[in-house]
Amino acid sequence: MPDLTTVLYAYCTSRDTFSREVEGVNGTLCTVSLTRILGGPSQYGFECTCLAFKYKKTLECKHIKSVKDQFCGTCEIDSSYTTCPNCGEEVKYEYWEV
Repeated sequence: MPDLTTVLYAYCTSRDTFSREVEGVNGTLCTVSLTRILGGPSQYGFECTCLAFKYKKTLECKHIKSVKDQFCGTCEIDSSYTTCPNCGEEVKYEYWEV
């Protein structure tokens, strides 16, 4: 078995904390958040608390479409940054063995 190399991985914390409140029908508030999807086609996906998302199981309701462009989506950042160059969120660092 080959030896593993330890590398420093930097990423924007918006990946872990993205959440927005959106006004829905009749003034109700819906929460759109980015969540980890276990066993899905991608590692992360958007969820909404509205009834359309809950019962129709559409990939994107109108609330998700209205805020998803606010998510910067930066997952790999140069290790010299302390804040994300795209959205200003904090940058986290992890050591990975590859």
